[in-house]
Amino acid sequence: MPPAPPCSGSTWPDAEHPATAPGRCLALGKVPEAEERIGRLQDTVWDAVRDPNMRELSLAVTGPGQRIVTVRKRKMTVNGAGCEARDADCETEAVTQWSRANSGIAASLTPAGEDSQIALTCSLLTLNGITCRFRAAKRPSEEPTIFTLAGFPKNSPSRWVSLDSDLAGRLGAGTQFEDFDG
Repeated sequence: MPPAPPCSGSTWPDAEHPATAPGRCLALGKVPEAEERIGRLQDTVWDAVRDPNMRELSLAVTGPGQRIVTVRKRKMTVNGAGCEARDADCETEAVTQWSRANSGIAASLTPAGEDSQIALTCSLLTLNGITCRFRAAKRPSEEPTIFTLAGFPKNSPSRWVSLDSDLAGRLGAGTQFEDFDG
């Protein structure tokens, strides 16, 4: 079988993406219906990144041991994942798992409505030095879905990994994707 052609034009390489076979590309288009929500998410992440208590939370989630952290008048006991410094894989997994396990408090930490968990995940990733990006996906006649991508390696990402690994597979053919910076 001949090798897959390289991505070009409006395609985006995504070997990690479950909707594409290794070496294939996703077609990117425009999802204008998501722009307002993405704007709110970007504002929420920016506010969270400037909050020193959120920085403390991000370190508690990825660091060693147990810490008591207060963010926006909410006191939490956080069991850290014990990641080594600059271990982006460990930090990404720890942030993703903690955000999912604590989705009930996401709205009080990052008030972004229905997108609070996405904003929380992106904020904690950013505070750990991992570049975050949002991807909007839309099927015909449906509301857009937004999910988070993490960029690797730290500081100069060249590979983007979806943190909701089964989402694109559920969206299926005919889905338009558009990426936005976190």
